Amino acid sequence: MGYIDGLSGIGLLLGKESTPGTEATTIDKKLGLIQSITPKYGFEAKELDTVFSQDLRNAHHVRKFAEFDVEFFVTDWAFLYYIFGGHTVTGTNPYTHTLTQSNQLPSYSAELISDDLGISRKMLGCKADNIEIKIPEGEEVKVAMSWKGMDFAKDATPQSATEDAVDPWMADEVSIFSINGVSKIDVAPDITLKYVRNLNPRRTVGSPNPRFVKEGKRRWEISVDQYQDDMEIFDLINNKSNFQTQIKLVRTSGSDEITLTFPQCKLFEADQPLGGEDELKENFTIIPYAKSGQTLVTASIIDSIADY
Repeated sequence: MGYIDGLSGIGLLLGKESTPGTEATTIDKKLGLIQSITPKYGFEAKELDTVFSQDLRNAHHVRKFAEFDVEFFVTDWAFLYYIFGGHTVTGTNPYTHTLTQSNQLPSYSAELISDDLGISRKMLGCKADNIEIKIPEGEEVKVAMSWKGMDFAKDATPQSATEDAVDPWMADEVSIFSINGVSKIDVAPDITLKYVRNLNPRRTVGSPNPRFVKEGKRRWEISVDQYQDDMEIFDLINNKSNFQTQIKLVRTSGSDEITLTFPQCKLFEADQPLGGEDELKENFTIIPYAKSGQTLVTASIIDSIADY
């Protein structure tokens, strides 16, 4: 095949595995409107040197790795299940999904498709690691997500990439953004949620492949740009306050909406330029936390999807 100047028909499909690392029976779940996919796969190189020569003696293939990064515009919120892990659903179209944080994340087979090249790569035993959800005023809600897996292989029977005819969620659809019970929706032009799971592929003797992907410590951050309208943020920092943060987006009330609730949060610092283009803006990062018996975050989603 010759060089192709520009590709189309690029897609990503996911399938939940019954056993981590064993290919899923069905691989058909999508991640919104894909903007980019970056697979990273291979082996670490273990170099071998001896005193006999200044040349490299050899290099061994060790520690196989399978990872990929993906950016997409949000068309539904089912992807949050991949980083929460706990899920209950009630109702019938619309369905109400309640997501809670689980210590063990679901494992997926991922098919990375390039229709123009006629090839497809599969990665097995994949878990969602880091995620960034950007909600900038006047723009689409965009997600950057990284995954870590156990194995990779060429797909002998690749599927075709498809894209749903659904518009992405917009920042205009934020209906609630509150800090300590005070609405900030009229003063916050940019909100970014960051989640880190600190996944660690674990290996043993006998194979370069990871035996499993272990979950690490969970971390959430909520970064906010807002126009200063009162002393609320100053007081929360100065008083070392604990508070709740809530974000809600609504497309159709009662049938297409999401609410993220962080019951315990703290603020430690804020920046406020007093001149220039960003004059009177405050920039700060909210840190959610959970002591024993407390909940770090919950997500309530209402949509037409029966199961995630």
